[in-house]
Amino acid sequence: MEDITSFLSFDENNASQSNGKYKTDNPVKIREMEGVCRLGNNHGGPIDDEVGILRIDKISGEPKAVFVNYACHGTSLGCRNNKISPEWNGHMLEYIEKEIPGVTGFYAPGAAGDINPRFVGGLDGYKDNLEKTEELGVEIGKEVLRVYPDIKTVQSATNQILLVHENITCPRKYAEVVADFRNTTLDVPTTAIRIGQFTWVTFPLELFHEIGKNIKTITHSRFPFIVGYCNGSLGYLPTQQSHSEGGYEPWTTVFDPVAEKIFLNGIEKLLLNLY
Repeated sequence: MEDITSFLSFDENNASQSNGKYKTDNPVKIREMEGVCRLGNNHGGPIDDEVGILRIDKISGEPKAVFVNYACHGTSLGCRNNKISPEWNGHMLEYIEKEIPGVTGFYAPGAAGDINPRFVGGLDGYKDNLEKTEELGVEIGKEVLRVYPDIKTVQSATNQILLVHENITCPRKYAEVVADFRNTTLDVPTTAIRIGQFTWVTFPLELFHEIGKNIKTITHSRFPFIVGYCNGSLGYLPTQQSHSEGGYEPWTTVFDPVAEKIFLNGIEKLLLNLY
């Protein structure tokens, strides 16, 4: 970013201008210097724009369910919002179920650790807007509707569900070790499931999207699904590079920078049990 003066308020932090002793309806200006990473939109940054869609029909051929997998936080409404909302992902499912009578929609977030919606309440001067949140959900819902009719369901050739589970041990970052030298590692419970050409990899992490894309590749599956925030919560697992860039996620993570490579290697070994 250029050297600017902005009205950013870090709503996700404990000492933010939305919560705690610093709470205010008039956020103070925050001085940002060029090259300093905090929390906000990087409009030129990469994302995982792939929407994973699994269609499930009844034996009769009637629609039964559709499973949607996409890497994005459900945070278009920030901490100042006090209205009940299903967020964009809930609106997406409402739209799908309305447009495809009889179908039940399921959503699972992918590797969304560093991916926010196009706008987030309280960040970059954006104010909460329930209609805009619904528009985000309909946008992804329309993509599902565009692809759905062309998906042809078939009986699985094997009728087998293959499942493997393992704890992948990753190192804690140095600050965590200093705080408790008896606990230098952290076990990440990871599960891989395969049904025919479909593979799911699940973990209790807010995984950065670039790591998620690498996992999709090493599944060697035609239809890979990455399911984060699953079976617990161990927080962010950022890329090794992001630690040098700084920002909210590398600062709050409990994992050492090298954990990215260790976690990927662990998943690659885990997946060998499915083939």
